[in-house]
Amino acid sequence: MCCDGCLEPDEKHPLRIGMNCPIRTCVFKKGIAHCGECGTFPCDLIEKHIASVETAVPRAREIITAEEFKRFVDPYLCRDFLIAGKR
Repeated sequence: MCCDGCLEPDEKHPLRIGMNCPIRTCVFKKGIAHCGECGTFPCDLIEKHIASVETAVPRAREIITAEEFKRFVDPYLCRDFLIAGKR
């Protein structure tokens, strides 16, 4: 799984989990840069996403290299980044 996130413009052909990401759709609909700027953060949608990633971390650390972890898991461990961006 690899995603360049909500901030990367489509023109740069970013990697996306899917073309219909509900989180990205919500961010664009609200005209914000990321969930941390949202007045309803943390919502159920982002909490489910973050929880699914945090649940996978221990197993991921066992089966992939540190470089793979940095590329494929770290980008999804976004709770601290989003909280820091909270208005």
